[in-house]
Amino acid sequence: MMKIEIGNYVITSDQHQFILSEKKIAQKGKNEGQETLATIGYFQKLSWLIQALIVKDVRQSDVESLQAIEALIKSIGNKCESALVKETA
Repeated sequence: MMKIEIGNYVITSDQHQFILSEKKIAQKGKNEGQETLATIGYFQKLSWLIQALIVKDVRQSDVESLQAIEALIKSIGNKCESALVKETA
């Protein structure tokens, strides 16, 4: 099983799909105070997962111009590239 960490996100996979999860700290229950993974989605292709990650980050950002969106997308792309290169090294 693959496990790639990109900032606050984790990409894992099984034999059928890629899974995008977000790191969170449990607020209550038996795991209170511990880091947990909240599943964002399941994707058949890695490119679809990365696209969803970019869309999620853009929607949650406070960018106010196309240039800022472009910079954010490039930043996310660079983080993904670094994580994938690190994983294959």
